[in-house]
Amino acid sequence: MADYNIIATQVISDKAITTCLILTENFIALAVDDAKIRVFERDGTPRWTLEGHTGGIWTLASWENTLVSGSTDCDVRVWDVVSG
Repeated sequence: MADYNIIATQVISDKAITTCLILTENFIALAVDDAKIRVFERDGTPRWTLEGHTGGIWTLASWENTLVSGSTDCDVRVWDVVSG
């Protein structure tokens, strides 16, 4: 069995259900069913909470510092992860 270094065990404290997760070289983005996207540093430190969707977020994609999200509100949104 391999040994792993756990960086963070819980990065959100509410009871929202995680629906999508993306890990890049620069950040971690976590989409949940409360229509918010939480963006974290790679060590689990919170960076941003992105709000704008009105339905649960079910898909995320990233390219460099751009994050694209799709939601049950039928919107696709494009976010700049550097500025929030």
